[in-house]
Amino acid sequence: MKVGVHIHAKSRRDFLRSAISAPLAAILFAALGWTGTLSPRLDAEARAAGIDESAGATETTKVAGASGSGAMVKLWALAEGPRRKLVLNLKAHDFQVFDEGRPQKLAYFSAPSRESLALGLLVETSRSRLYEPDPADWRPYSDLLHKVLRRGDKAFVATFAEKAELHADFTDNLQALDGALQQVFSSSPKGLTGLYDSIYVLCEERFSGEPGRRVLLVVSDSPDSSSEHTQLQTLERVERTGITVYTVLPWVDRLGQPPFGDVRFAQYFADQTGGLFFLAHSRKMLVGQLDGIRMAIDYSYTLGFIPPHTARDGRYHAIRVRCDRPDVKLHVSRGYYGLQPPLQ
Repeated sequence: MKVGVHIHAKSRRDFLRSAISAPLAAILFAALGWTGTLSPRLDAEARAAGIDESAGATETTKVAGASGSGAMVKLWALAEGPRRKLVLNLKAHDFQVFDEGRPQKLAYFSAPSRESLALGLLVETSRSRLYEPDPADWRPYSDLLHKVLRRGDKAFVATFAEKAELHADFTDNLQALDGALQQVFSSSPKGLTGLYDSIYVLCEERFSGEPGRRVLLVVSDSPDSSSEHTQLQTLERVERTGITVYTVLPWVDRLGQPPFGDVRFAQYFADQTGGLFFLAHSRKMLVGQLDGIRMAIDYSYTLGFIPPHTARDGRYHAIRVRCDRPDVKLHVSRGYYGLQPPLQ
């Protein structure tokens, strides 16, 4: 195993050890801070800022003079300003990207992102889950798919207990996706909880090789009890596949009751991949947060750079993205895995 992989794994083992004993207060505060973040009026603000979704208007820049020998690395960045309001008018020159501390020249920029989307929805149906959805609860997820999928996009619907079960494979057929969602939210719970194995398998069998942007939305409220893959192994598989993870914890009608310890890993997966973690204390809050995920996908920026030849090493590269505009916080992937070196 290469030295870089050892360093990467050690830093994450340190996090996992600290997460076991750390209080939940900080995580709950961060999650609850998002409950009212992405207000519906954002769509009107986007139009006022010159983003015309119906026309598909976008600023796309291919920067000449970028050098490197590897494939382009693309990052999707969500920018928020004071009071957690999304920042919609950033330009390419507002961003700086660092690969292992070395500044990189942007070779591609899009505002907002318009790459094709491969979206996966993974919902827990194990006997361990505490949240009992109503059959009508499929509708907010349907609204998310109907709003976020555009021409060229596709989605799948899956559940998991001890293993992942596909209800609708990748498709742009919204009627088929709606039918799968209705089936999911009318099904009875079964089996143990194998979240990490389910994510790992979906990375390999569904997301691998998909072009464009890959997003996985995980809805779960119980700890993993049966997976063979560890959190670190699963996170590495997610990052090697280039997936952004959004996690939703439906903690409905349990305000004041602390969630299980593994909730820290749900937040960590989202943070490391540029996604978001949500905690919902009511069905109304859950509906708002799903629309927040839609906005996060719709209003992200795409940043592309071509890494140097040293990135063809198969190891993890830590990424830092900085915005030169003051009071802007970015949600963006923390790193990527380099291409495997060519066989000698």
